[in-house]
Amino acid sequence: MTYPSNRPPDRPTDAAAGIEVTSDFERFAQRNDIFTRAFWDDRIRSRKTDAFFASYRMEATPRRGDGFTQRDFALRNASWLISDLISDRGSESGEREGFQAAIRNDTPVAPMQQAVEDPTRMAEEIKRIANFFGADLCGITEMDDRWLYASRVDTRDFSETPNDLPEGMTSVIVMGHQMEEDLVATYPSALAGAATGREYSHEAAIVMQMAAYIRNLGYEATASMNDTGLVIPYAVKAGLGEYARNQMVITPEFGPRLRFSKIFTNLPLTHDLPQQMGVRAFCDICTKCADACPVKALPYGPQRLAARMSQPSRAYENGHPTRRNALASGSSCRRTAPSACGSAPSTGTSQNGITGSGSGSPCPRGASWRFGLTASAAGAKSQPIGGRPPRDTGPQSHDFHHAAP
Repeated sequence: MTYPSNRPPDRPTDAAAGIEVTSDFERFAQRNDIFTRAFWDDRIRSRKTDAFFASYRMEATPRRGDGFTQRDFALRNASWLISDLISDRGSESGEREGFQAAIRNDTPVAPMQQAVEDPTRMAEEIKRIANFFGADLCGITEMDDRWLYASRVDTRDFSETPNDLPEGMTSVIVMGHQMEEDLVATYPSALAGAATGREYSHEAAIVMQMAAYIRNLGYEATASMNDTGLVIPYAVKAGLGEYARNQMVITPEFGPRLRFSKIFTNLPLTHDLPQQMGVRAFCDICTKCADACPVKALPYGPQRLAARMSQPSRAYENGHPTRRNALASGSSCRRTAPSACGSAPSTGTSQNGITGSGSGSPCPRGASWRFGLTASAAGAKSQPIGGRPPRDTGPQSHDFHHAAP
């Protein structure tokens, strides 16, 4: 007699995406991400973390120096405005939309359903519509429950609460939103926060419009930013990039310099495949991000199986974090040391919910993946995948690096 395994079954595209799931796999509870822990976990929370989050609510303390003047903080906080309006509207019910709860449906599902005879053509149309609304990249992958959070967060008391989606979701549409390169290079300044906030505001509008379009066709569509599930494995599975040592997805077009949003839907769509681009091979021989990390939270060495997230100290050996996974316990990739990263919140950002290092600014591929000799030798393919040409932002006429008065 055989008994069913508690281990989730492998998916056919796992190997191509560099994902290995072991018998002790556990879905991740969002309450334990480093940003949420900064509100309830005394090992992470401090006066500095409180001041960091409060500074986005008009409580910034400008000081002399490029990137930290009142004008710089004004630009940063204004950049977050649209995202803040969306995330704050459900605060009374403990739903921080886009961050600790999915974005609520602002339009109903149309009673008449548009027939989809060719899922491949519909997938192409979805990518065109994403382009039209302003997304810089778009890929589509299968719905995979393994990457959904085991629970979401009630922001009234930071307790766990059910993480529900409509039944029957079959696909995840993943969109990439590039951040302004010159501002990203100024981390940890307030100006760099403007690059992050601008894209959160952009992606909030884009993902809501995309979801509304799909619902107007008569299909379910749940708009999601940092909430509901881990975006990195979905982005890798959708062929947008590869998972790197810096704990982010590196894309051919923008390196790690982008945010991701996603839509869960039952619209019939053909799925993209993971792509081998040479990123993983490059990270095997490059430690620039780990060397540059001020709190040494990024991993050295070869890949290891993840330690349990509840015991982050296991990630250290000989004073350095080992190269384990930030996706979930029991899967194989690379893993950061979240407590160390959380000790210096102003020096690190994330690629939608996974701790990282300054949006990849020390990474040699921080601007884009330049397909040169090294990448070609690593087996990278030079054609762009899963998206559209980079958005033409025009001449950079604004002086973002304000000098102190």
